[in-house]
Amino acid sequence: MAAGDEVGYDAVRYTRCNNNPSQEAVAAKLAALEGTEAALVLSSGMAAISSTLLTLLKAGDHMLIQRAAYGGTYELVHHQLVGLGIGATMIDIAATADSWQPLLQPNTKVIYVEAISNPLMEVPDLPAVVAFAKQHGLTSVIDATFATPI
Repeated sequence: MAAGDEVGYDAVRYTRCNNNPSQEAVAAKLAALEGTEAALVLSSGMAAISSTLLTLLKAGDHMLIQRAAYGGTYELVHHQLVGLGIGATMIDIAATADSWQPLLQPNTKVIYVEAISNPLMEVPDLPAVVAFAKQHGLTSVIDATFATPI
C-alpha cells in the first residue's frame, strides 16, 4: 500500500470476506464460463443455497420448491426457513407449469429447482420454469450442482 492509502474493512484480504485473490480468480472464471457478469464462490453447496434464499426471501415471503430437492435443501426450507417466517410449497417438476399456478400465493417470491435433482436425478423443463417465473414476477433459482459448465 502506498502512504496515505485508507485501510478499511473491505481492503482486508480475508477468506470469510470472499475477497482473496484465489476466490476472485475462481469467481471470474466461473462467471466467464456461465456467461454472466459475476459469480460468488462459497465453501459448500448448502452455503450457496442458504445465502441465495436468505438474500431473496424475508419473513412473510413464500417460495415454490421442487418435491425431489436435495435432503439438505429440504431441511433448510421446511425446518429452518419456516422458523424465520418463510413459507414453502412443494411442486411436481414432472407436471406442467400450469399445475403450479394454483400453488402461488400473493407473497410468493421464488421458484427453486435443481437442474438435475439429487438424488433422484429428475430433470425439470428449465425453459418452462424460467418462463413461469417471469410470467409471475418470481425469481427462478436453479441449483446446477450436477450440471456445472466445467
